[in-house]
Parts: sequence; C-alpha cells; structure tokens
Amino acid sequence: MTQQFPQTSFNVLDQLLKQVNYKQPFIVRKHCYSLLMKYKTLQPRLGFLPPLNKQKCLFFYGTIPIYYKKKPYNIPISFYILPFYPNVPPLCYVAPSQSMMITPNHRHVDKKGEIYLTYLSDWKLSMSNLVGLVDSMCMVFSQNPPLRSKPRKQQLQQLQQQQQLLKQQQLLKQQQLQKQQTSMNQSSQQRRMMMGKMMTMNQGMGNNMSGNNMYLQNQYQLQNKMNSSQSQPTFEDTLRNQLTAKLQQRFLKYNEETPIKLKKIINQQAELTTKNNEVNNNFKYAKTEIQRIQKETKKNEEQINALTEKIQRLEIENQEMNSNSLDIDKLTESPDVWFEQIQSLEAKNFVYADLMYHINQLLHKGLIDTKTYLQNIRNLSAEQYQVKQHSYKIQQRLKLEGDF
Repeated sequence: MTQQFPQTSFNVLDQLLKQVNYKQPFIVRKHCYSLLMKYKTLQPRLGFLPPLNKQKCLFFYGTIPIYYKKKPYNIPISFYILPFYPNVPPLCYVAPSQSMMITPNHRHVDKKGEIYLTYLSDWKLSMSNLVGLVDSMCMVFSQNPPLRSKPRKQQLQQLQQQQQLLKQQQLLKQQQLQKQQTSMNQSSQQRRMMMGKMMTMNQGMGNNMSGNNMYLQNQYQLQNKMNSSQSQPTFEDTLRNQLTAKLQQRFLKYNEETPIKLKKIINQQAELTTKNNEVNNNFKYAKTEIQRIQKETKKNEEQINALTEKIQRLEIENQEMNSNSLDIDKLTESPDVWFEQIQSLEAKNFVYADLMYHINQLLHKGLIDTKTYLQNIRNLSAEQYQVKQHSYKIQQRLKLEGDF
C-alpha cells in the first residue's frame, strides 16, 4: 500500500508560490514537494529576506531531527529560498527558543544563527536540492549540536539585568523631570523678582503707568505659557525620537551583518570565477577536439572516396568480364599432355581425400566398425600415394626441361 501524505502543506505551498516570482518555479515546486514528503515537521511560509526585509520570498520553518549521544533532539531552523533558486543556495538560520542559546564558537553556526555548511559552499545546480541540504544539516548537527539549553543562572542574570535596566530608565526619567521642575521654578522666581522691582518702580510714577503694568503682566503670562510648552515634549517629538532610535538600531544591525554578507558574496564570486575558468578550459578543449575530429572525418571521407572509386573500377571490370562469354572447358584446357596428366592426378588426389573424410565421418557416427574403417583407409591411402608419386615425377621432369 502506498503511504498517504496530508495535502494541507502542499495546498499552502501552491498558494504561496503563486505570490512569489521565482525564475524557475517548476524546479522550486518539485524540490519543495520532495522536502515536505520527507520532513513533515517543516512548514512553508511567506516572509521577507533578512536583514533589510525588503524582498518577499518563500521560507520553511520547523524542526529537524538529530541524534546526539544516542538521544533524539529537535533543532528549530528556518531557511529562505531566494528568487534565483536553484542557481543560488538558500539562506539558512538556526532559530533558538527563549530557553535555548547558540553554542559558542560553533564551527557551522555564527553568533547570529546563520548556518555555514560545505553543502552550501559547494552548491551545484544539477545535483544539490533541499532534501540533500536538510540531510547534511542533520548529519553535521548530530556530531556537534548548534543549540544548548540556557543555564538557570544565566536566565536569572538576564532577568536581573532587565530589571536593572528598567530601574535605571525610571530613575533617569525621574531625574529629568526633577531637573525640568527645578529649572521652571528658578525661572518663575526670577520673573517674580523682576516683576516686583518693576512694580515698585512704577508705583511712584502715578496712575498713568497702569497701562504699562498691564502690558508687562500680559507679557509675563505669555512667556510662562511658552516656557511651559517648551518644557513638555510634544507627541511629534516622541515619535521622532522613537523613529531615530529604531533607525539607529537597524543601521547598527545592518553594519554588523554587512561584512558577513560581503564575505559570503566574495567567496561565491571567487567560486564562480574558478568555475568560469573551468568552463573556458573545457570549451577550449572541446574546440580542439572538434577540430581534430573534423580533420579525421575529412581524412576518412578521402579514404572512403578512394575506396569508392576502386569499387566502381572493379565493378566496371567485372561487368566487362561478365559481358564476355567464358568457356570453362577452354579455361581448364591443358596446353600439352603432361599438364593434362597432372590435372587428372590432382583431381584423383582430391577425390581420395574426400573419400577418406567421409569414411572418417561414418566411423564417428557409428555407421561402420573400426575394422572396415581401417581396411578402406589403408586401400585409399595406398592408391593416393601412387597418384601423388606419379604427379611428383611428372613435375620433376617438367622442371628439368624448363617447362614448369
């Protein structure tokens, strides 16, 4: 029976892939399906590439199984599939929970959780895929886990540090408020003293200066309102301060991550350069091989043409020979008596040889017994010897006369 897989993850994957423009969507879908069929703890999601979070892409989040010291563990990971996949490998991260921490000085994971593997650095378009990547993670992390549980002391220290930071922030706010209040009190006291002096000066000048006193009082009230409005921060100021703080944090984070990204890009560029050189060398070798094959092909064609001409010439000669009527009796006609005797003796020799061959076959088949076989062979051998001896004497005589 075939194993049935839940269709929810595959349906979600199809919906997410429609929202991202991948260069090779068919290959991305095929690799993602293979991953979900093997690792069901990974779930597809849609997010933005870190650290700037500007480009939308598909990523997988979940746990992968490892076995460390014969005990099973689940390591939370996430990896982002870039728009140029499978030409470029995914960006992989370890995602520790609040009770876990990244193993210090880990060989394959930096302090920010990014994963560095040989499988990623040696990524090949025709051979590498997501299943192989996760298999490599499981194998590497089983030897050296990237996460460990936080010690309780460290958790307590972190809580204490957070509480201390909160207390310090509250104290700073209280100090700022106290400074503002003291500065406001001092300024109000100074204004009151100035108004008292001015009032005493204006008392001796009569009632005609009452208008000036009213003007000074109005100016004093306006100045107090302006100072009170300046002492309290507005809503726009708080928003501006929060925005600048967030931008500063993001800028610092970007400055920390940029050298790592640049180093990775430089390594990829060096790898692409070496591969480009290999491709160029292979292209040059292929070009020389093509030239050599073309030369050999031309040489073979010349040989084929020469053989074709010979065959045509032989066919013409054969046709000419067939056109003439040939008489076998004339071709085998002997020029004199001696040659005629030699032909007759050679024919008898072949006849005796054929007879002995057939008698030998009859013996092998069991059609005659050994005694009959030996008698016939003895008689035929004697007659064949006489024929050969007669032919030999005639040939010797013809040699002496110079006709053979």
